Amino acid sequence: MDLETPGDAATLAGRRRSRIAKATAIGVAALLTAACSTSGTAHGEGGTGPAPTGAVSATQADVARLVDIGNGRSIYLECRGRGGPTVVLVNGLGERADNWMVTSANPSSDKGSVFAEVAGFTRVCSYDRPGTATATETGFNLSRSTPRASPATVGDSAADLDRLLTAAGESGPYVFVGHSLGGPIMRLYAAAHPKAVAGLVFDDALSENLGDTLTPDQLAEFEKLNDPVQQGRPAGSESAMYTAAVVPLLQKAPVVAGVPTVILTADQWPFTADVIDAGHASGTIPAFVTNEFSAALWAAQLKAQDTLATKYPGAKHTLADDPALAATWNRRCVRPLDREASDAHDHDRQRAGKPLGCVVPGDQCGSFEVIPQRVPGKHLRAGPRGRHERAGLSEANRDPG
Repeated sequence: MDLETPGDAATLAGRRRSRIAKATAIGVAALLTAACSTSGTAHGEGGTGPAPTGAVSATQADVARLVDIGNGRSIYLECRGRGGPTVVLVNGLGERADNWMVTSANPSSDKGSVFAEVAGFTRVCSYDRPGTATATETGFNLSRSTPRASPATVGDSAADLDRLLTAAGESGPYVFVGHSLGGPIMRLYAAAHPKAVAGLVFDDALSENLGDTLTPDQLAEFEKLNDPVQQGRPAGSESAMYTAAVVPLLQKAPVVAGVPTVILTADQWPFTADVIDAGHASGTIPAFVTNEFSAALWAAQLKAQDTLATKYPGAKHTLADDPALAATWNRRCVRPLDREASDAHDHDRQRAGKPLGCVVPGDQCGSFEVIPQRVPGKHLRAGPRGRHERAGLSEANRDPG
């Protein structure tokens, strides 16, 4: 979900990048194990674009370049690593490709970032949508892609993503990772090109159900808070157009079922009462962002994420913004298992009183296992469909007020 304001609140919101980077990388690694077991299909509908291989050629080089997508437009793309399926990172509102390449703990290096972590075990790509920008101490670094003549809806951005992947020659099928506004974009891409999708990772994604529990005034305030002018972003910045485009487009789009899916949700809300009060005093948080509004928005996001999980049978939904959990997950926790070995392993762990691994389906029975080394205070809750893992703050401690 996109919720960004200038100043201290944006700094706090940015801290989640370093906390969730490991969890995102682990979610991607888990999906890759399942995706590698699926048969390759052609990119896009009707077999257009490069034929997928499930693995990137060992001779394919890292790239950082503008890709001509036609009609006098180019989109900036960065890809690194080898392996397959290729992971495509879809940014949140206003974010350039480099948002995936830093953490707030180390803003001058990509060490520990989602981009660097995923590039360590497969090929990964990130790109600049038009109208995005990276804030720096001296101003904004604007999108390196060609500006659009008119503001893009998430549907327009999904079409651009297809043109980019086709023109760039990056082989599919792909595992998509979508943060906030990137979630609707990858969902609309998947709906149009289901055979090009090997897996989906939702990183605090925006969904059509966010407004279900908000009052009309609160929904209007959410839209206002994400307005580029309100946020002080450069002229020509992209807009979410939540009510006008995100909601109706997602409501009409079919859900791509049967692909491995991970839903990551933050379990810590940065806009606490203290942060809001300080933001009001400094002028970095608008007056309409009250404690009541903040609590309602936080509750609405958690509910919307639960609803999103029900749309994807078998999806693994993890509240994964807990730094202790992220630190104890590592790539060695993901390992291929056959069905018989998986059953025997779970039986042995159950008999020893140890937590079972979470199986994400790859071939109807589960082709791999993720074994989180849980830290004290974590618990597993069964959701309406699939496994639903919550880690970190208790329900009573989640409210920011």
